[in-house]
Amino acid sequence: MHKLLVVGFSLSFFIGSAQSITSPYTNFGIGEINDFSLPHQAGMAGVGLALPNLYYINLKNPALLPYTLLTSFQVGLQSDVRTYNGGGPATTDATASVSHMVFAVPIKAGKWGSAVSLLPYSSVNYDFLSRDIIANSTDSVANFFEGEGGLSQVSWSNGFKVYKNLNLGFRASYVFGSITRRVNNLIEAGDISSPFIINYEEMTSYSDVVLSISMAHRIKVKEEVWFNYGVVYDLPGSLQGSRSETLARLNQNQVEIVAIELAEDQSIAFDLPSSLSIGTSIERFNKMQVGLDVQFLRWSNAAVQEGNGLHNSYSIALGAQITPDYKDVNSYLKRVDYRFGFGVSQLPYLASGTEINEIGINFGASFPTKSFSSLDMGFKLGTRGTITNNLIRENFAQVVFGLTINDRWFIKRRYD
Repeated sequence: MHKLLVVGFSLSFFIGSAQSITSPYTNFGIGEINDFSLPHQAGMAGVGLALPNLYYINLKNPALLPYTLLTSFQVGLQSDVRTYNGGGPATTDATASVSHMVFAVPIKAGKWGSAVSLLPYSSVNYDFLSRDIIANSTDSVANFFEGEGGLSQVSWSNGFKVYKNLNLGFRASYVFGSITRRVNNLIEAGDISSPFIINYEEMTSYSDVVLSISMAHRIKVKEEVWFNYGVVYDLPGSLQGSRSETLARLNQNQVEIVAIELAEDQSIAFDLPSSLSIGTSIERFNKMQVGLDVQFLRWSNAAVQEGNGLHNSYSIALGAQITPDYKDVNSYLKRVDYRFGFGVSQLPYLASGTEINEIGINFGASFPTKSFSSLDMGFKLGTRGTITNNLIRENFAQVVFGLTINDRWFIKRRYD
């Protein structure tokens, strides 16, 4: 396990520049905001706010960490394939990236669980073209929009059992990273194009700390049957950063002719929304779990000074996990955890006055290995956006692969 940890943390350098998806909608704000879903939760549409588990780390709700009884390490990869429709022929793009890295320890088994994680916070990755007609003319301007980068987060999550089956938790995350955006303008006059391209480039960098508090409670319904509920509140915050802007003239070979520096290390801030997430579940111990998660993000009072076209958003997810017989040593497939899920969400993007919605179905499985470890997989098929108002509809398929390694650490040997 020690060797795998070294390999895992060496991969962490890729997370800061990881592009989890390619989407024109990542042009808004600081891009596509990621959540704390791990591969075993991805198969359930991200459900996890009220799903305690002995064998998997739960970052969705830190208050559930005391149920992680073994020292656990998780690392994962994500792949995304998207087809874009609207404004011309359909196009397809694919990305792959490191999705997460988590290390969790039961500080006091059943009483205090702690986890350190490295995950993407947001991702920006887009490349699209639009054309505008010049007033009182038949000429047009071709606008090429490009963006890349994103923010990462290093988080310290803790959960505490405070009374019987009532747990409280908190998470502190250090968010950091940079985003680069470019706009190239080219005047087109009939069959003749301008010999020059006007290039605008903006680079923003952010870093700050964001905080979350949480609660989880279990209620025994009958023997081996439990009802769970959990709440997570992400406090509103503000990312402090800097912005540099340049304006340049390029020739058609993208070679710079002259450039003007419009701003250098200008202080900026990006307001983050408060978020309230509520989850419930019913479980039969080591047999079945069914959960429902609802999340609300209040963007209306955030990022106002940026004018980023963001508005309040929500998501609803329903998921289930079934384990036929975790004790059956004669049938490996009966010890596999099978998962299914369905989710809908209204995204925070407001494009041309149009709300952008997403819907998806999920499925996945965890294949047990030795020492309560597992290979985890999650799949999602979904669609987002619309072709009305000259917008883009995306159809996509996501695959998440994870490795969960559970072991007993920090236990004093009784015999040499």
